[in-house]
Amino acid sequence: MLLLASCRSSSSSPTATVLEPEPTAIDQSMSERDRALVGEVRRRLVVDRGLSFSAKNVVVVVRDGVVTLRGHVRDEADHAALLSIVVSVPEVVRLDDRITWS
Repeated sequence: MLLLASCRSSSSSPTATVLEPEPTAIDQSMSERDRALVGEVRRRLVVDRGLSFSAKNVVVVVRDGVVTLRGHVRDEADHAALLSIVVSVPEVVRLDDRITWS
C-alpha cells in the first residue's frame, strides 16, 4: 500500500504550515536500496516525453523507500503526471509531495 503525504495546492501561502523541514540532497540515504530507487525514479522522469522540463528537474530525495518530491512545475496536469510516474515505481513505500505549481 502506498501513502501520499503532504500534498500542496497551487497557491503557496506564506502562512502554510510544513511540519518537517524541506529535504535536500544531503538528506538522501546512501543505502544501496534507496540509491537504486532514486535512480529509477529519476530515470522514469527524464525519459517521459510528456513531462515539462521543470517536472523532470524536481528534487527527488529517498530515505527508507519514502520518496520526497520538491520543486515547482508548470501546472496541475504536470503535477498529476509527475505523481503518476513516481507511484508507478513498485519500490516506493510512500510519497511525500511538496510540489507547487502556478
